[in-house]
Parts: sequence; C-alpha cells; structure tokens
Amino acid sequence: MTRLENDLRILHIVQDEIHSIFNHLSSHNAYQDFEKDYLVQCVCYKSIVFIGNALKDISEDLRLEHPHIPWHKAIGLRDKLAHLYEELKVNIIWDTVQMDYPRLTSQITQLMKDISNR
Repeated sequence: MTRLENDLRILHIVQDEIHSIFNHLSSHNAYQDFEKDYLVQCVCYKSIVFIGNALKDISEDLRLEHPHIPWHKAIGLRDKLAHLYEELKVNIIWDTVQMDYPRLTSQITQLMKDISNR
C-alpha cells in the first residue's frame, strides 16, 4: 500500500467515525440533552480519541500539503482527553462535535476527492 493509499484509508475511517458521532447526536438538539446522556457522551469521547489516534498516522507530507486542516488541534484534543490532563468537561466534547467536526468532515471529504482524482 502506498503512503497516499494509506492516508486515504485513514481519512475514510475518520469520516466514518465522525458520521457515527453525528448519528448518535441526532436526537440531541441541545446541550442540555447531551449533558444528561452519559452513554452518548462516552461514545463521543471514545470517537474523539479514536479520531485523534487515526490522524496521528496521516503522513507528514499530507499534513504539510494541507495546513488548513486542523490536524494538530484534533490530535491535541485526543491527547488531552486520553490522558485527562484536566477534568473531562462535557462542554468541550459538545463544542468539538457541534462546531469543529462539521467543518472537519467537509475538509476531509474534499481532501479525499482530491486524493482520489490524482
């Protein structure tokens, strides 16, 4: 498998994980709903950590080619959550999946199209 094929494989995995988060949140229209649903919080937490782990395996070349994608932010959040550098705050998870991930999934979708067209 080439480096680019591996990157594309990882991007597909990340996209699937983000879509899983969105599916779990589909019935949570407000933060108050999410705050009360510990199971969905756990799913989102696990997915954010998983996404950060996966993005660590994206080649440095691809990261440098696409600096507009917040690679380090996603990986940094993974590290923060996985190692609990500070108390887990539900609002951080909510804000990430509500504000950051819609943009991230759009950027990744475009990147996957660009890679497939090479």
